[in-house]
Amino acid sequence: PAAFAAFASFCCYSSSPGTQAWYTLPIGGGGNLLHMSVQNDGTDPQAMVVTTDTCGAYIWNPSATAPNGATGAWQPLVNAGAMPASYVSAGPALCAGVYALSVAPSATQTMYMAYQAYVANASPDVQGVYKTTNGGANWTLTNFNGSSSPNPININPYFGDTSTSPGGALKNWGPRIAIDPSTPNNVIVSTGTALYYTTNGGTSWTTNSTIPAAIADGNGNYPGYIGLAISKFNTNHVFAFSYGNGLYESTTGVGGTFSKINGTSGCQTIVYDAKVDPNTGFYYCVEYTGHVWQWNDTSSTWTEVYSGTGVQAVAIDPNTANHIVIGTGNGQLAESTNGTSFGTLSGQQTTATGDVTWLGPFTANVQELWFDPVTAKKLYATSNRAFFTTTYTGTISNTTTINWQLQTRGIEQLVAIRTIVPSSNKPLVLSWDTALTAPAFNSYPSSNPVRPPPASATSLAAGQSIDWCSSNRSDVVMIANSAQYSQTDYSGYSTDGGVNWTNFGAEPPNAGTSGGGTIACASATDAIWAPGGAVQPYHTTNYNSATPTWTTISLFPGMTAWSQFNGGGTHGMVSFCADRGTPGTYYSFWNSTFFKSTDGVTFTSLGSPGTILTGETSAIKCTDGVSGDFWFTPNDNAPNESLPCGNAFYHYNGTSIITVTNAECVVAFGFGVSSTGSGYPALYIEGYVNVSGTWTFGVWRSDNAGTAGATPTWTQIGSTGGYPGGGPNGYPAGTMSLGFDMSGDPSVYGQAYLCTGGAACMVYR
Repeated sequence: PAAFAAFASFCCYSSSPGTQAWYTLPIGGGGNLLHMSVQNDGTDPQAMVVTTDTCGAYIWNPSATAPNGATGAWQPLVNAGAMPASYVSAGPALCAGVYALSVAPSATQTMYMAYQAYVANASPDVQGVYKTTNGGANWTLTNFNGSSSPNPININPYFGDTSTSPGGALKNWGPRIAIDPSTPNNVIVSTGTALYYTTNGGTSWTTNSTIPAAIADGNGNYPGYIGLAISKFNTNHVFAFSYGNGLYESTTGVGGTFSKINGTSGCQTIVYDAKVDPNTGFYYCVEYTGHVWQWNDTSSTWTEVYSGTGVQAVAIDPNTANHIVIGTGNGQLAESTNGTSFGTLSGQQTTATGDVTWLGPFTANVQELWFDPVTAKKLYATSNRAFFTTTYTGTISNTTTINWQLQTRGIEQLVAIRTIVPSSNKPLVLSWDTALTAPAFNSYPSSNPVRPPPASATSLAAGQSIDWCSSNRSDVVMIANSAQYSQTDYSGYSTDGGVNWTNFGAEPPNAGTSGGGTIACASATDAIWAPGGAVQPYHTTNYNSATPTWTTISLFPGMTAWSQFNGGGTHGMVSFCADRGTPGTYYSFWNSTFFKSTDGVTFTSLGSPGTILTGETSAIKCTDGVSGDFWFTPNDNAPNESLPCGNAFYHYNGTSIITVTNAECVVAFGFGVSSTGSGYPALYIEGYVNVSGTWTFGVWRSDNAGTAGATPTWTQIGSTGGYPGGGPNGYPAGTMSLGFDMSGDPSVYGQAYLCTGGAACMVYR
């Protein structure tokens, strides 16, 4: 359909582009794919969308070309070309997980999405309800919360474990939006403390106060109302589970009176997933315990239809009454053909042919499950880091092996915190969940993620810090943990640019329990490792030996309580760097002051330009190939607030610390080969640059950063020509996620790499 034309360029990858532009580096997959909605109103193709927990949502385009040449790919719904102009023009907004997203069953070009909304200086962030009537090509912010103008509210505490992140267990529970199967105008949306409904397509919203308010969980969050469903069998029947209160039903539509469903059995604790059989009107819910219950309106009875454990999702065949399939956390399925009894659990295997091959060893830990509306016995499943589909024959039992086929191509949502380029055209991407990948330009990595042993092919691993060594770019060191904040057991070094890895013979004391961390490398033997977690930093001159020696050091003279120092790594913080022209010399930053060491042990002050407020993605980077030279961004203030934002950009040229006056809010920067192939490198930044008195956001290159003092000359790259080269406000390839890190290419002038926190990594070439 025409709507997909708006997304055509988002799938763009290129090995030899005709004109220089931004292209996605294909890695594939990422963190959790939470919920999906699959509907068919008789048009072709049907609508299928999936939400993520890091950056936006995706829609399946069956005609798109994937980087491996396969037909069909996922394409982002949250992008600078589709979101409202007011949202885009407000400034770069860090992508977030989507709270809820549903497709209207009777009009699949219409969708509703509960997602973050821009309100200046709002803290914490707020969310609204967006609507599209053209398949996601354009979104508008509805008049959510019943006001005459959009009035977003804060629902993040009801989505995750903290008030600022949608990253907790609650994010897996759902659904949280239900759309009337007979009309796209009747919609009900859950937040933590209220149910909102509209009967006019979002022009106005009203609170339905006839259902008890959800109570807080043990962590002070509000799981709210989950398991929202409207019966296609009888569209006046609306179900909603109120956390801590039980299941309620309205028999008079989304604005009707909700009454508690009778009985003490059934879904009374937590609803993990719920759906209504459109052929019978029976409501099926999966409890957090893994048990599955059926509510029969006609007889007003609960029936426990599955009493096993581990079930997380339920799928209902829209074309065959009482045909139900349930899925477990390890990818097994069980089937019912009468709606009240299930056979035994199946086996399972994964096939990655034609898709993101390095994800092949991962199982389909089913988190949400749907039947295809047209093809019999075809199922879709969201999972941790991947999307799967299967078409089975016969009846599912313990003699059945479900072949889960990966269908993840196009989804790019790893939290990539660092990117380095040891050699030309060979970037390395460090990220959470996967540690390290080595993407090519026009194909997915063919093997498992790069990481030192003993990590298995299916191990989760959180990359924390990576660096190439000043004396030889082929020498690379890395910190990687088994989880974001747990024992360090995947850290090591490479001598061939990151292709093969060796574990460190020994790690610094207490490094394995600290989490986070930063590492910088001078040579094949010399490095500094600051473990983070209040553990004092260490220096070594023999990290490549079987028994390396780690010596405690003071990176920051005057700091005595190391609880003040977290070491970075959480989101790519870089608090020290190795001099790129004089191996063995290091620089560090703390408490508004810069320091220097010529032996990696003793640091002395270089001075301070004044008070500098730092954030978790602040970075100091030593300039490629230049002695006594580094750049620093505190990256503290959000760049979508008032400008100038006060977040300055600093350069140390070996003599003095210079405050750059025409660049601010630099969220990522790096170096690449100069236009002449020698001398001071090209400097790339993502941030705001003052152009003739106007602060403009984008990705910029300076070719005279080493000699221009406080006012380098900047050229914006990828800012015109539409997608994929640029987008509104200079968003590379239309992505709405800010860069976490970037680098230029060491041999190809003008080629730059940018990785974002939960969206794509990109190359400008």
